[in-house]
Amino acid sequence: KEAEDALEDARRDLTLSRRSLERRVRDLEFVSELASLLAKETDLEPMLGRTVRVLAARFQAQMARVEIMLADGVHAAEHLDATQDRQALPRLAADLLGQARREGTTLARDVVLGPDGPLEILAAPLRVPRAPAGGVMLVRAAQGDDDGASFLLSLVPQTLGIALEAEIQRRDAVQNTLRVATGMLEALEGRGTLHRGHAERVAKLAGAMSDEIGLSSRLRRVIRTAARLHDVGAVGVPDEILRRADPLSDHERTLLRGLPVLGARILEPFGEAAAFVRHMRERPDGTGFPDGLPEADIPIGAAIIGCAEAYDAMTHHRAWRPSRTRRDALSELTALRGEQFVPRAVDALRRVVEQR
Repeated sequence: KEAEDALEDARRDLTLSRRSLERRVRDLEFVSELASLLAKETDLEPMLGRTVRVLAARFQAQMARVEIMLADGVHAAEHLDATQDRQALPRLAADLLGQARREGTTLARDVVLGPDGPLEILAAPLRVPRAPAGGVMLVRAAQGDDDGASFLLSLVPQTLGIALEAEIQRRDAVQNTLRVATGMLEALEGRGTLHRGHAERVAKLAGAMSDEIGLSSRLRRVIRTAARLHDVGAVGVPDEILRRADPLSDHERTLLRGLPVLGARILEPFGEAAAFVRHMRERPDGTGFPDGLPEADIPIGAAIIGCAEAYDAMTHHRAWRPSRTRRDALSELTALRGEQFVPRAVDALRRVVEQR
């Protein structure tokens, strides 16, 4: 009887060990899949949003939140069931995360009484070089036994931290490029090669057009950045060509047509913004440059910048012609709508200008 009992205990322990091992394997597979998903994201907000959605589904969480503090402020994404208190749960989770940070633990756990029964709160601090504050927080129905959540959640900050460090490095590269490109434009404006204030006006107008169309906040930021730096390719063209009031030769016109391509190369660390600069001279009729894209393939950011730039150029004095009135500029852009300028961009510009 003792031998039978010992054998039964051994079988039970073996079954539990096998289940535990299988659960660990599933957990590691989940972390691997999460890492793969995050590697495909190239922007912080989508990265955090994807992490929250995956965690909420995996843990059947009533609340899931991921946050990180960077130099420009707190970035966060949150999932919260509509039936839950939109203030109490996040506050409780934030308090527990603060406790975990103070105690230096990788995970903190607490159980509180919710309206429908006990709730389990899990919080794991996120530590990234140069961005030490942040974390992952979950609230779900309390589990009757250990389902491995603590082990799994402790792995998520490590996985997310790797992706965030890559994002921080990308942002550093973007900021360095921004400083260099801005310095180039200021130098060109200081020499009189570019028209002072043109870049800022185009950026402001492009931002207003993006708002009018209803683009996402992320895309609006990218468009404003690209618009502010759209002339950076002028650094590769001799000053006398840029200033000339007389007709240009074929060779000189070819040099000017290359400005968007050179600008895109300089702005390559910006990713999408570089593409907007490259394609801002494309035309809906397919005769634009550098790639002759049809209207359907022209990025909306490029269409907005091209239209805003043309309007600002028309309404300000140039060496080869006087400035035109806002009405005249809008009339010409409208006449070229669908031929030289993307209709959606022209319509947005008209609404913005008419509201001023």
